[in-house]
Amino acid sequence: MNRKKLSLISILLVLSMTFLACNNSNGGENQNQDENGNQSTGITEKIELSLGHGQALESPPHKALVAFSDIVKEKSDGMIEIQIFPANQLGNERDLAEGLEMGTIDMAYISSGVMENFQPKLGVYSLPFIFRDIDHVEKIVNGSIGEELYAPMLEDQGIRVMKAFVQGFRYLYSNTPMPKLEDFAGVKIRVPESPAFVGTWNSLGANPTPMPWGELYTSMQTGVVDAFEVHTYSVVVEHLYEVIKHMTTTGHILSTSLVMVSEDVFSTLPQEAQDIINEAIEEAWAVNYDLIVNGNEKNIETLRNEKGVEVHEVSQEERAEMRQAAQSLYDEYAQNLDAGDLINTIENTN
Repeated sequence: MNRKKLSLISILLVLSMTFLACNNSNGGENQNQDENGNQSTGITEKIELSLGHGQALESPPHKALVAFSDIVKEKSDGMIEIQIFPANQLGNERDLAEGLEMGTIDMAYISSGVMENFQPKLGVYSLPFIFRDIDHVEKIVNGSIGEELYAPMLEDQGIRVMKAFVQGFRYLYSNTPMPKLEDFAGVKIRVPESPAFVGTWNSLGANPTPMPWGELYTSMQTGVVDAFEVHTYSVVVEHLYEVIKHMTTTGHILSTSLVMVSEDVFSTLPQEAQDIINEAIEEAWAVNYDLIVNGNEKNIETLRNEKGVEVHEVSQEERAEMRQAAQSLYDEYAQNLDAGDLINTIENTN
């Protein structure tokens, strides 16, 4: 073989190697094209994840989480599938939280009250009357204060908070009217398995009874508890109006839940997959926010006009009296959790 042929072969080899190097310079995620020649996702192996929660199929959070799954699938060209398991199919909220910690649950939507058992300072989210309205709570739970509170869970339990979803104000439901603070005395009220919720109703003179959400309906039927408190959509979509006669618009807690992923799972995903999931949860948050904000008054009217529930409005004076009665709980959290500055910051955030 003469020198000209050798030189030509060498040039062709260099060009081929350069082309291959450029074509694979995307961090190990090959860029593919679909049948129409359009650029598609660089994720080369299908990713399947599960997300558990305790909400009903018709609830705003479930609809938002289904939207989240659909958005992820679309953005990844079907390469990432997140299967949603509602209504405690994967266990109650405490089970889900422990599964996230152990890495046996991929993703979950869990109330911040239950997560107080893993990060005690999250209990400030559930202090009665600490949030003025939905805009106020959003500035906290999805802002820099929230980020500071979630960081220890990532470091200590390996649980990554992706987004907080607002659930709306919680009201009181019972079979006897309870529009005043004095009406709460000794009443057995079902509450989530949260120290802050227990403390709230203790401070208001009631007898709080922690139990999983799935046990509530039969507990009201059988008289295990006399009352419960929750946001309006749960009463409507889970037919809880069937076991109550009265609703009191206490608005004592503006509740939130956290959409979380096990870090053991998330850290193994390709960067592109992580980016897609993070983008999709932002869009799903907007779906949830819209459903909650627009649905609350409609739910109240449904309970009053269609389901025969008598709605008792709490006056500003009564609400102030309730807030004053709960001051001892604020003092307890400020002292025991060194959360005084945190509480002040939340209350003074505009």
